[in-house]
Amino acid sequence: MPRYLLTLEYDGKSFVGWQRQRVGVSVQGALEEAIFRFCGQRSISHGAGRTDRGVHALAQRAHVDLDLSRYSGNESDKRSHETLLRDALNCHLRDYLLVVREVVVVSSDFHARFSAKCRSYLYRVVISAHRPILRESRVWHRLLTRHVQARLGERGLLERLDFLREQSLHMLGSHDFSAFRAAGCQSSTSVKDMRSIDIDLLDDELRFTFCASGFLYRQVRLMVGTLVALGEGRLSESVFRELLSISSSTSAEDLRRLRRLVPAPAPSCGLYFAGVEY
Repeated sequence: MPRYLLTLEYDGKSFVGWQRQRVGVSVQGALEEAIFRFCGQRSISHGAGRTDRGVHALAQRAHVDLDLSRYSGNESDKRSHETLLRDALNCHLRDYLLVVREVVVVSSDFHARFSAKCRSYLYRVVISAHRPILRESRVWHRLLTRHVQARLGERGLLERLDFLREQSLHMLGSHDFSAFRAAGCQSSTSVKDMRSIDIDLLDDELRFTFCASGFLYRQVRLMVGTLVALGEGRLSESVFRELLSISSSTSAEDLRRLRRLVPAPAPSCGLYFAGVEY
């Protein structure tokens, strides 16, 4: 049976997350229901990453196995199976903030999750004195108050871009990211290879882009929360280094101590699954 790789874009505020839940609409559930309504087949969709409630996606990937042979030979419709599947699913998904951008055929041994070499996430932080109305539920708003300006400068955290970039370099490479691992994480190892971290400025918006071999549960949100706290002076550089110095020799007591020092995670609304490389 042919295997199709789908590229998805969605607004996370509409869903309880990628994975099917007992209550609420999930991306996986909406996609599988659209597939059933199109061709009558119950196929399980396998995503490249399990985004949480409220997390968005620019290029989530998922594969499904489908038999679309009955749609061959239709003289009135010359579309390929890939184009037909994309268009049909988008028709059935029009009630959701979810769209299929692209469909391609892949080999039967390809897996959207396990064949991935690295994944990328984008996080958006807006620094302003007023609510970013048109971006609400899509960014993390850090209020720029007079107190913040007096402490950090006229533009607040935006003036510390070079400092943030310099500090983020300490996260690159292979690290034990246990300090940035939330309860409920099912990863077999907390050691991940951070390939790149880019921090860009667009007007009043900081954009953090992380690329790694894999990510722990809520790791990106915890890292962004930590970098923002570091930039705002709420976390010391010495503690930040400690959080990245965890190894197999770190005692359970020290690990618990360090986890208590990690700032609160950034909210889910500013996080985007940006892409995956195979």
